[in-house]
Amino acid sequence: VLDGRAAAAARAAVGADDPRVLRCREGFVEVRKAVKGWDLPKGFGAVAEGLEATYRRGRVGLRSAREDPTDERLHEWRKAVKHLWYQMRFLEPTAPSVLGPLVDRLDDLSDALGDDHDLAVLAHLLAGGTGGFGAEAQRQAGIELARHHQGDLRRRAFGLGARVYAEKPKAFTARVEAYWRIYRDVGREPRAGT
Repeated sequence: VLDGRAAAAARAAVGADDPRVLRCREGFVEVRKAVKGWDLPKGFGAVAEGLEATYRRGRVGLRSAREDPTDERLHEWRKAVKHLWYQMRFLEPTAPSVLGPLVDRLDDLSDALGDDHDLAVLAHLLAGGTGGFGAEAQRQAGIELARHHQGDLRRRAFGLGARVYAEKPKAFTARVEAYWRIYRDVGREPRAGT
């Protein structure tokens, strides 16, 4: 973090006539002109397609991981969960009392899947037998312990996932859009008791 003197020194070192500043400014002006010509969707339409696709990827990931719970499939599912978590954090202010708990469940789900992945990596390293992890019996015990704990994490993840991904993608997106429209038309959600 720059203090006031350091910031002033940086401003003095890079003056308005500095060629780097001039090139940067020209670049920003060009980008601004280009952006004006973009045909971007307005309102919720700007995010609807991406939100629906991300939610669908998560549902497919859940189904795939349940059918064949390999380390790779659970890791791929986690990526989809994480993407939805980022999107829902952005949309949470439209209906915090409803979407806040969903964001929390997505965070919990991502953590469980992340811990599962960490244990998968550990089991893989132990199975490789390199890295000074001890004798074969010790490595085997570590692998068994990691896999046992993965089972617990996966049961938790599948339970959370079933609830998070209970809706069909179009229905989920329509529900989030309804919250967005209410937010746009009525404003912020009032706190309870106020």
